[in-house]
Amino acid sequence: MNNIRILFVDDEMAILDSLKRSLRKLPYELVFINKAMEVLTLMEKEEFHILISDHKMPEMTGTVLLAQVKNRFPGVIRILMSGFADMSIMVEAINQGEVFRFIPKPWKKGELERIISEAVNKYTGENPLIRGN
Repeated sequence: MNNIRILFVDDEMAILDSLKRSLRKLPYELVFINKAMEVLTLMEKEEFHILISDHKMPEMTGTVLLAQVKNRFPGVIRILMSGFADMSIMVEAINQGEVFRFIPKPWKKGELERIISEAVNKYTGENPLIRGN
């Protein structure tokens, strides 16, 4: 399962550095980028399975980005992160970008890893509740 590629986008390098440290032991390829406008270009060149985006960024909101990704790369699992627990942001993200999950900032390491695991399972079609005998 280590061929899963996850793209993180946040305009704050400190957040990306924290994510790198927190998730470095995960068995997936993690890519970090700090410019929302570069995400679509990068995704045209490279395959990603999961996109985790901050909401509040200067070039475009995470909601707008996730909606564009949904239209251009519908198979990518989309997750929104935000330090603002505004219900209207979450509703907009769900309606426009069909986000898989919402992660509040600051995140809890175990919760973030669980959500990533659920996203991987959704992408691969695996159900962790169904185990072989």
